[in-house]
Amino acid sequence: MLRYSKLPFIVFIFTLLIGGSFFTAFGQPIWLDRSADKAITLEILKPNFPDSESITFSTSAWFLSGRFAVGNTISVVGQIPFALYGYDYSSERYSYSNNQDAFGNIYAGIEIHARNSPVFGEIGVYLPTAPSDNDESSTAMYVGLLTDIVDRAEAFLSEVTPVCGIINYYQKNTGGLLLHFRGGPSVWIDSGNNYDETEIWLLYSAQAGYAAPKFELLAGLSGRWWVTSGDVADNFGEASFHQLGFSGNVALGNFRPGVTLRVPIDEDYSDMMDFVFGLTFGFNLP
Repeated sequence: MLRYSKLPFIVFIFTLLIGGSFFTAFGQPIWLDRSADKAITLEILKPNFPDSESITFSTSAWFLSGRFAVGNTISVVGQIPFALYGYDYSSERYSYSNNQDAFGNIYAGIEIHARNSPVFGEIGVYLPTAPSDNDESSTAMYVGLLTDIVDRAEAFLSEVTPVCGIINYYQKNTGGLLLHFRGGPSVWIDSGNNYDETEIWLLYSAQAGYAAPKFELLAGLSGRWWVTSGDVADNFGEASFHQLGFSGNVALGNFRPGVTLRVPIDEDYSDMMDFVFGLTFGFNLP
């Protein structure tokens, strides 16, 4: 059931971001075009689970993102995540259906750019707007978490306030070669009763592609490592998630549609997820 009581708050937060909020961007999607100083993008990510015949086609994770330059060196970034889950099973003797939806944690942050430098930093926070674990939409939250667990698990955590700081190297040369490297910590601060201690994850990615005036292609690897896993994980493999990613988009005036594909490469993650296919709809603003 959609939580309409949260809608005024969510609209208020996103309006602040569009207008140039003071929030101090890890939430900025890394597989999308960055050519415009001001842009809004809608992502629709469709997870494909093993043995998922009864999961409905509507099951998906949605991200509404905005990136707005407010000066020569500062960009404001915001994101609203939303998850849908549907299950429909029927047989001669029994039938069952379950449909859920949930808003996740709203992201607010800034990018800090140095003049004439390919290096920039991101600082941001995921506000704890997601429902609690015992809420009736908990399965939708879990679907959102698994769909983008490598890059944006923080968007669908319950009763946690993640704070992130990332360093990026982003370079396009005159021949069209595009390189993007990034890394930094995500610190999970408990805002409920889910964690006894503050948890730290290290996020990292490496991407390469080709950027032409009318289209862009990108491929790479992204991952996250649970630095404070302690005895929960025996080794790095058990404390980390990794995926290969591919994306492409075309420019149709100010409209920028595209597709993305993420494929898990860890054994534990690939047991839960076959792949994630996505559609993106970007709009460059004047």
